[in-house]
Amino acid sequence: MNAQIWVWMLLGCIVTLIVPRLFLYLARLSDPFPEEIHVLARPMDWKIVKTTLDLNDARQEILGSDPNVARRMIRYRFATSQEYLRRMEHNVWLIELCSGVDQRDAAKAKTAMVEDRRVSLSDANGMLEGAELLESDARLPENADEAAELKMRASNLRLKAEEVFALTRTSETNQTQAATMLEALQAARRFRSAVKLQLVKLDVLSAILHLDRLNLVSANTVLEYWHRGNDTVLCLYQEASSKASSYLSVYYEDEELLIQAWGSAG
Repeated sequence: MNAQIWVWMLLGCIVTLIVPRLFLYLARLSDPFPEEIHVLARPMDWKIVKTTLDLNDARQEILGSDPNVARRMIRYRFATSQEYLRRMEHNVWLIELCSGVDQRDAAKAKTAMVEDRRVSLSDANGMLEGAELLESDARLPENADEAAELKMRASNLRLKAEEVFALTRTSETNQTQAATMLEALQAARRFRSAVKLQLVKLDVLSAILHLDRLNLVSANTVLEYWHRGNDTVLCLYQEASSKASSYLSVYYEDEELLIQAWGSAG
């Protein structure tokens, strides 16, 4: 009987832990269209963000304040810092999500594209050689009656070859876009790795401020620990938003949409 109780308790724990996470996983955003994700972005005023995460501004704010008031100010700054960092993380996550989908699609099509390009170039070169032979035949005296037709056929071959070369150039452009997408994906991952550490640190510092009722830890010391890594995170977000703008510029004619969505971090 006791064994059955433990089994049911274990099953209950497993269901309690797994089912909510499974539901969140199935309900998550997946495979978004890049041209529509600006609607999901969380805009920010970049000047306010930089001021919020600035150490000198934080020190100046609490200068001369009562210790309890100063700590309330610091807790508020921590809360706003977390809010802006989470907004940045969300925005960069959107970039990572879209570029990840594009990367998988590109990987599936890469082998076929390379083979198609090789065959197309071979066909185009053959068309040019055929056009040269037809033009050469058209210049022969014995083909004077058929010269006009031979020249027309040669012209048609050259036009078809040019179409193939144009498609090849488009393929090269797509490869350039794929490289830009990969850079955006890598920049997004670098930022998200850094910002997760900052968010954990903020949680720890907030807990310390809450538990330190006797004011044993000085406010300036807390602020110094809080500020460490902020500049790095801001630089990484600037890099990620810049790479994102380059990547998404293919999908957006209005660059202002990108600036409004991800913040003018340039």
